[in-house]
Amino acid sequence: MYLKSLTARGFKSFADKATLDFEPGISVIVGPNGSGKSNVADAVLWVLGEQSPRNLRGTKMEDVIFAGSATRQPQNMAEVSLSFDNRGGKMAIDFPEVVVTRRIYRTGESEYLLNKAPCRLVDIQELLSDLGVGRELTAVIGQNKLEAILRSQPEDRRAFLEEAAGLRKHRRRKEKALRKMEGMERNLVRVRDIISEVNKQLRPLERQAQQAREYAELDSEIREVSIRILVAELQELKGQWENRRKEEERLADELEETSRGVREDKERLTGIEARLRELRQALEACRTREMRLLSLGERLRACESLGEERLKLYAALSGDIAFREGWRSRREELSHKKSELEEERARAEAELGELETEEERLRDERKVLGGEASSARRDRDALKQSLSGLQERGRESREEARRAARSAEEIRLEAERVRAQREAIAGRLASLRDEIEEKNKTMTGIEGRQAEKDGKAVAAREDLSRFREELESISRRQRRSFQDEALVIARLRALQEVFSSRIDYAAAAARVMDEGEGLPGVLGMLLHKISIRDEWEKALESFLGPWLFCVVTRDLQSALDAVKILKKREEGYGIFLPLSEMDTESIQENKSLARIAGGVPALEVVDCDPEIRPAVEYLLGDVVFCASLDEAGSRAELYPRLTFVTEDGDVIAPRRAVKGGARPRSPFHIIARRREIEELQEMLDLCDEEGISLEVQRKSALSTIAGLEKDLEMLAEDKKALESEWRDLDAALREARMQVKRDDTETAELDERARAMEAEEAELLGKAAALEAGAEELELELRELEPRIREEERKIASLRLRDRELEEALQDVLASKASMAERRYHLEERIKELDAESDGSLLPGREELSVMSRTQEELLELVKKLVDAHGRLATGIGRKEAESRDEIERKEEEQEGLRLRLEEMESREVELRELVHNRDLAAAQLKMRVDMLVQRLLDEHKLPLETALSEYRPSADEDEMRPVLESLERRRDMLGQVNPRAVEEHRAMKERHDFLMEQVEDLRESKAALLKVVRAIDREIVRIFKETFEEVNQHFQELFEMLFPQGRAELNLTDPTDLLNTGVDVEAQPRGKRLKKLSLLSGGETALTSLAFLFAIFKTRPSPFYFLDEVEAALDDVNLHRFLNMLKEFKGDSQLIVITHQKRTMEIADILYGVSMQASGISRIVSQRLDEAERLARTGTA
Repeated sequence: MYLKSLTARGFKSFADKATLDFEPGISVIVGPNGSGKSNVADAVLWVLGEQSPRNLRGTKMEDVIFAGSATRQPQNMAEVSLSFDNRGGKMAIDFPEVVVTRRIYRTGESEYLLNKAPCRLVDIQELLSDLGVGRELTAVIGQNKLEAILRSQPEDRRAFLEEAAGLRKHRRRKEKALRKMEGMERNLVRVRDIISEVNKQLRPLERQAQQAREYAELDSEIREVSIRILVAELQELKGQWENRRKEEERLADELEETSRGVREDKERLTGIEARLRELRQALEACRTREMRLLSLGERLRACESLGEERLKLYAALSGDIAFREGWRSRREELSHKKSELEEERARAEAELGELETEEERLRDERKVLGGEASSARRDRDALKQSLSGLQERGRESREEARRAARSAEEIRLEAERVRAQREAIAGRLASLRDEIEEKNKTMTGIEGRQAEKDGKAVAAREDLSRFREELESISRRQRRSFQDEALVIARLRALQEVFSSRIDYAAAAARVMDEGEGLPGVLGMLLHKISIRDEWEKALESFLGPWLFCVVTRDLQSALDAVKILKKREEGYGIFLPLSEMDTESIQENKSLARIAGGVPALEVVDCDPEIRPAVEYLLGDVVFCASLDEAGSRAELYPRLTFVTEDGDVIAPRRAVKGGARPRSPFHIIARRREIEELQEMLDLCDEEGISLEVQRKSALSTIAGLEKDLEMLAEDKKALESEWRDLDAALREARMQVKRDDTETAELDERARAMEAEEAELLGKAAALEAGAEELELELRELEPRIREEERKIASLRLRDRELEEALQDVLASKASMAERRYHLEERIKELDAESDGSLLPGREELSVMSRTQEELLELVKKLVDAHGRLATGIGRKEAESRDEIERKEEEQEGLRLRLEEMESREVELRELVHNRDLAAAQLKMRVDMLVQRLLDEHKLPLETALSEYRPSADEDEMRPVLESLERRRDMLGQVNPRAVEEHRAMKERHDFLMEQVEDLRESKAALLKVVRAIDREIVRIFKETFEEVNQHFQELFEMLFPQGRAELNLTDPTDLLNTGVDVEAQPRGKRLKKLSLLSGGETALTSLAFLFAIFKTRPSPFYFLDEVEAALDDVNLHRFLNMLKEFKGDSQLIVITHQKRTMEIADILYGVSMQASGISRIVSQRLDEAERLARTGTA
């Protein structure tokens, strides 16, 4: 493994591409001052990750880009590449050649490449850290670093040792673990703060939630009781409605029956009046016929009397002559009778005149009575019409009064409803204003909470991004760790298989160790029980040979038992070393000789378990390790009883037995491989620890990320809920404000409406009172008219009776007049006949008389029949007239009864209609109450009537439920203002609290696991640092003695009790000086001391290459010689690249590079292999 080449382009003075090809050995770079040779060291520093421009002799990182010259334009990019030969596989990357590249652009952008693939600086540092090329960059040494080593603080010098010990990766692991722990602690603090904040919110929320639940329960009970009370009221109203409906049906039936009776009675009264008119007309016709019959009867009676007289006369005339003679006396009688008749006619005419006068009087009196009756009827009709009008007006007034009262009642109820609505609106307005104020406060709180949530969300997102990056880093590290672990396991298995396959003794020992449980006396293989410094591994392996694989037992029997097992199973051949058979006293003298013989006693560099110490002393008590074969030979001359072994494995045994020579170059060295196996096992343990740590970190990161994501989700949900709540509140606030405006408008309208209704109610009440007063006045007038109407009715009845009497008298007069007229006519006819008879001179003959007598008899018979018929007809007409009079009287009585009953029924109809109207009004009020209750169910409880009636049947009477409702409302009012979202907020907050507690527990577990890892790393750091410090101190003392013969130097710990943090002090005492301060050393002494310190580190842990930039500039010739000898000694282990002005340094170079500065300000490089130059020179000389 060595540095193969360096390529720079655009870096400082290397404007053009410049390449230095290196080879193992010493390479020297020379050139005049200002030529740019130190830029080569800067390029190495820069490509290996140097971040400080000062260390690159600049002020900013862009200064490394070629800035241009008089003839060249500045470059926009600088690029440096280091190429490593990795055929030995020391780098943990599967490439034979590894190229590390760094670029920077003038824009400030930079990038790292590994084999032309982009990567991170940490990837390069981790790749090179195992090679001793770490962040401290001890592989590149300049004059300033030499001075800084001794002037630096002890803690800074410790960093060099840690770099050499490879503790950087452990430190990084620890730092990462500590950062994780700090992050976890911060997370814990933050989570605890959040929990504390949540607890602060949780306790009040719990009380609010309990209060809200109690409020909700009470509200639910109040709602249920309120609904049941409303249902009870509705059921009661329903019962009242049913009762009223039945009463209304009864009243309606009675009203219908009464109205029907009124109609029927009016129809009957109309029929009776029509019948009365018919009867009166029939009576008048009967009277007319009676008068005509009366006149006809008089005439028939006169005719009958005349006929009888004629028959007598005819009988007398036909009887004898005497009669004839008596005829003449008869004529005298007739004359006398005529005179009498004329007198009687005169009397009749006088009487007829009187009758006519009486008729006239009666007619006049009837006419007067008719006028009086007409006037009375008119008065009666007028009074009745007035009565009817008054009654109608009374009814109308009362109806209008009732309507006015009903309207007033409706208006009063409406006004009460309006007032109730106004009071409700006023209460709602107050509630709305309180709600608006509360909502404004709530919105202000929500805005504050939103700002707080936004801040928390931003912090959580930042933490989430950071933890995701950290998780990605952990995942990459896990993948690398898994790859490293796989490589380590593969390498370990390969070594173990090779180890077991190549060494028969090892195989046999391994089989015996497998039977360790059955052989309690077997302690283990010697190789696994001892350890030695790296430089003496070859010596120990050469000396012990197969004894390295011997099995140490407690006693001989255990060894024999192990041999029997191998023989029995035929599983190899082994070497056994029983401790009970060790004669350690015989080697005590040799041990003492080994301590004074010079060199290094083997027992001083070999560590082992105390249990097998006798076996190690038995084997190595007389062994001394020497640096070279010459030294071993010289010391063997002085101490022939001891065994001397060189670093290369040459052995000089007692009795001068020598083993040595050139060993074949084989990569398989037992102790080195065993050490490598142990290191691999340690690395595997570290990988396991790192894997556990990374897994813990990953789980912690995942847990933290999950917690943060859940926090973000909860914050998002909270924000969304807050935004939704804010929107709801804003909408509710706007709606509340609009509702306030509407309620104000509605309140004003209701106030105006209430005032108008009050005025209208007052007006209607006044009107109703006026109408009622008018109705009372009409009632008084009705009461005054009723006696007058009755008086007029009595007068009309009296007039009707008088008219009937007068009519009867008139009829009598007319009959008498007719009779008198008929009598007068008859008398006149009789007189005429008498005159005719008196005037006759001859008497009729007998035959003529006989004919006349028969004729007269026939006429008389006919007249008698007519008289009989007239009598019968007159009797029938009289009877019919009497019947008509009786029927008229009955009808008049019936008419009067019907009229009275009709008045009663009409009065009852009016009363019933008023009752029906009152019932309608009550029903309307009842319906209004029902509607109000149903509307309350809908408005207050959002419950349909059917659901309320079916699901909320009253469990008790309304009077019993009212106190319960009041008690519940008092309990609810005592709770005060409650947060309706408290239950949901408490549930969400409780879930968050539980989640945070789980996070705390996870973080505690992760922190405890990381703490175990940190403690394990600390133990590993202490162990490795202690071993490294002791080794570096040993090398420092040796190298200081080499550079300062007979000088003394050592490294001291500033705090041996704290190996984790202790600093490293350097104590240097050149020969003949007792310096208390390192600052008193001269420049050359300071440089050599620093070089001794650095090379002690290099010797402890060699790096593939070292860049030395004019580190010997301050040395004189003697010290320079010593320094160059030291370089030659290190030449075989590491590649050395020296930048110098010293000629003697140039002389030891295998390759010489020259750097020159052209006129254009650009550095150029030339190279020359010195062995080729010498060969060419010798060839030219020859």
